[in-house]
Amino acid sequence: PLNTFIYILSFYTLDFKKFEVISNICVYQMIFFMLFDILLINEVITLNNIIEKITNQEALTDEEVNIFLSTICNKIREQNQLIDPMDPECKLCFETSTMFGGITLMNYGCDVDSINIKNLLQIPLTHYANIISFNVNGVKKTYLVDMTYSQFFGKTITLDDNTRVSTKKVFGPMENEPFVFQLRQKGFVELNEYILKQYIDAFLMISKSRNFKEAYLSVNNLLTKNKIDTVLKK
Repeated sequence: PLNTFIYILSFYTLDFKKFEVISNICVYQMIFFMLFDILLINEVITLNNIIEKITNQEALTDEEVNIFLSTICNKIREQNQLIDPMDPECKLCFETSTMFGGITLMNYGCDVDSINIKNLLQIPLTHYANIISFNVNGVKKTYLVDMTYSQFFGKTITLDDNTRVSTKKVFGPMENEPFVFQLRQKGFVELNEYILKQYIDAFLMISKSRNFKEAYLSVNNLLTKNKIDTVLKK
């Protein structure tokens, strides 16, 4: 069909130089779309291979974890119409965390916990996120999944007791942190003690909580239950 189209087009233009240019363009386009299709097929094959390894409890690579989490987070964001992940209006935290937990746990058998910041830290701020672990090259690595973290980088938020508080002093200085950018952009980040402390402390400070010791203990109990080495020190 492509050759027929070019042949007919050459008589229509009556200009064989134009015909040669058009022919080359069509060939390049055909090659481009063929390569694009190949890339899509490879991406699907890669994701299916990763899911199979997770289901069989096999070790993953860092790249495979990144592909898996990126795919799941992007899919859930699209379904919830969270078009711009950096937009402070991304507030569907319950829906996104519930969907993520359901998909990863029920479909793929991952080790994932859905957490409610309000219950975990005993503060008047309802927010949901997930903690998920993978076997990465024989080592257990833990990731924080929070696809609506950007909502705390607006001007003000309303706490559960209807108190309006400014987020600028607490979350503003954190915007240049690499982990914050990744968490807002991708929806997940690998946890370590520093990242976990920054994440938890911001919620405690914005709610003006004084119960840091109790909050740390609560977080550590959750992590220890899942045999996660990343713990908070007072």
